Amino acid sequence: MDKLNVLLENGEKKEVDCIFYLYNQKYYLIYTEKELDENDYVKMNVVQVGKEVNQTPNGPVDTGYLIGVDVNSPEESQNVQNSITKIVEDKKNGTESPEIKYMPITMLNNLKISSKKTFRLLKSLVESYFGLVFEDDFVNNINKSEYEEMNDNATFSGNTDDVIVDYRSKFFEEEDKNKELQKQIEELTLKLESIKGIIG
Repeated sequence: MDKLNVLLENGEKKEVDCIFYLYNQKYYLIYTEKELDENDYVKMNVVQVGKEVNQTPNGPVDTGYLIGVDVNSPEESQNVQNSITKIVEDKKNGTESPEIKYMPITMLNNLKISSKKTFRLLKSLVESYFGLVFEDDFVNNINKSEYEEMNDNATFSGNTDDVIVDYRSKFFEEEDKNKELQKQIEELTLKLESIKGIIG
C-alpha cells in the first residue's frame, strides 16, 4: 500500500495507507488509518475520487482540491465490492486484474475526504497480502487459530453504514489444496495404468 497525506472529514491532516485505482471508468481510493475493531478486523475505507467544484453564479469553479466521497447507490456499492474482491485476489496471487488499473499515488495531491464507506477485512489477511504492520499486535495465541476459523469470512454484522465485503480468505487455501489433490490423483492414475500394463 502507498502512503498518502489526506484531509479527513474532521479537518485533520493525516497519513494513511492506501491504494488508488481506476475501475469501471471511475477513480477510487481504499485507505486505512490502521484501526482495529474489537474483533480484530481492520477498518478500511473506500471513497470515489473526483475534482472538488464550487457552484457560483458564474458557473462551476474548480477549487484545486480533489475530493473523496461516499459511494451511495446500491449498484455503485456492488461495483466497489467487486473491485475490492479483485484487489484482494491480486494481492494474494501477485497479479493485476485487467479490470483494475492501479494509479500512481502522486496524482492525489490535495485530497479531502468528504464522506466515506467503511468495510472490514481480517487483520491476518491485511498483514499477509497488503504488507501492513500493526504496532499494537497483541493476540491471544491460545484462541488465535480457533478465532480465525470462526472468522475466515470477512462479512460482518455492524453499522448499517458499512459496506459488507463478502470475501473468504480461506478460498485460496482450499483452491491450493484442491490443486495438490488433483496432482496426487493424476500420479495415482498413472501408477494404476502402469500396474495394469504389467499384469496384462
